[in-house]
Amino acid sequence: MWGVALDETALGASLNSLTGFEPGLLGYWPLDGVTDGITRDLAEQYPGTVNGADAFNVNRGASLTTLRFDGVDDNVAVPHTASLNALPLSITVWFKTSQSVGENGLVTKYTASGGFQEGGFNLLLTDGRLQAWYVRNGGDYVFRLDGGSVNDGLWHHAVFTVDAHGGKLYVDGQLRHSLPWVGVPGQTTTTQPLRFGYFEGSQHGRFLGQLREVSAWSVALNQSQLVTAMSPLDGTEAGLLGYWPLNNADGTTAHELTGQHVGVVHGAASLSLNRGSLLRELYFSYTNEFTPEAIDGSLLSFVNFRAFPDGPTASSFTPTFELNDEDIADHYGGRLSGYFVPTETGQHVFYLAADDEGVLYLSTDDSAAHKVRIAWEPAWAGRRDWTSDAGGRRPNHENISVPIWLVAGNPYFIEAQVSEARGGDHLAVAVQMPSELVPPANGSLPVGGRNLATSLASLRGPGSVQLYLSGNRIVVPVQTIEGRTYSLEFKATLDASSWTTVTTFVGNGTVRMLMDPDSKGNQGFYRVRVD
Repeated sequence: MWGVALDETALGASLNSLTGFEPGLLGYWPLDGVTDGITRDLAEQYPGTVNGADAFNVNRGASLTTLRFDGVDDNVAVPHTASLNALPLSITVWFKTSQSVGENGLVTKYTASGGFQEGGFNLLLTDGRLQAWYVRNGGDYVFRLDGGSVNDGLWHHAVFTVDAHGGKLYVDGQLRHSLPWVGVPGQTTTTQPLRFGYFEGSQHGRFLGQLREVSAWSVALNQSQLVTAMSPLDGTEAGLLGYWPLNNADGTTAHELTGQHVGVVHGAASLSLNRGSLLRELYFSYTNEFTPEAIDGSLLSFVNFRAFPDGPTASSFTPTFELNDEDIADHYGGRLSGYFVPTETGQHVFYLAADDEGVLYLSTDDSAAHKVRIAWEPAWAGRRDWTSDAGGRRPNHENISVPIWLVAGNPYFIEAQVSEARGGDHLAVAVQMPSELVPPANGSLPVGGRNLATSLASLRGPGSVQLYLSGNRIVVPVQTIEGRTYSLEFKATLDASSWTTVTTFVGNGTVRMLMDPDSKGNQGFYRVRVD
């Protein structure tokens, strides 16, 4: 809901997922989940009460589920069928790249070696510019439509259409270029496979970037139909030849929703993220400071601990960049990891607060392999103490990063660690956005869920679940399996004859929260039962 009348340009942006920061936005309800009977508003003004409706979460491209191509040897190949040589034809794809050299294939059924003689069609980047063509043969073609530069590292939507009248190329819902046929219009007869991320035979034909939601149609979509093409499809749309979400690449298979044109994935890796949370891992040493294996408050003792990093005592998901809002224990290590997703493009400054020693890493992209240290806590500081010198323990404000340029909408891997000896313990991170003129005030909230994401495949540990307190409530994040029933149960003593069911739900394949709003005075025992 907006406090402005959207013009034609703004309509394209509104079809994509919003962040909650857009000018004029009154409220945005993704309806992607229900927590304690409430559905969230990303503008944080108008949370809604859910009356009866159930949440059914499905990963999709706008929820940061994509296929990544390395620009070296990755591609997806869909075997040739005559139906894919359609005329009229429409090809659509979401893509993101900074690539600037060569002719890099996005969606192609064309080879550089076969060229005009063999024919086919090609939607590609040429030195960072979006281009397209459809070739019947050497004398009949619509050649080199140009959509302009699109290699800015942001998500764009491309639509290439061709019919007997000529071809059109749209970018983000806007017509950028149209051309008539040269020669006689006619259908291509190429037998090349349909490829994603590769222009076969071109010297720099490999695509470096991310793709999602590729579709092919046996109609030339008009501008009013682009709304459908820019949104997730269900596979039953009239005129749809094939739809590859690229959000469920399973090993070497790119599933296709009409069931007719399954693709083979060669190397490209799926990036499937869940917005609104980070992975929270705890490593308890179950010992004291006099034992050699103790976690003693130094980061060195934590990273050298026998169970780090692959054997956490407990792991769960947390909706903010904070490990705990009250003291947990002594002699343990904690780690928060996932992705920071900026809502603004520009310089970001990160602030770390930890007790005892802590460290903050940020990657230059979505790969953990590229992470670098950007801030650290030399000894300890107060909870949510972002800017003080911590009584001289931060002589050079080591806990504050230098300004770091980040691009809105891009996920950047981020990780924070803390090592706790005894006494107070905490770990949290805040950020100063490009539009914010002053640093965060001490005591202010850490980074919230709108800027966080994590991989649902990352939950690790021995199969136990992590309970934590939120106000007076017991909260249990659970990675669910679709169709299974999950119950939170309680009894006051282990000797009690039976467990009492507190709350229950049916899993849908996402992380959901089991909650006990009463929390039984925090005295007793809980378990999660999966039926």
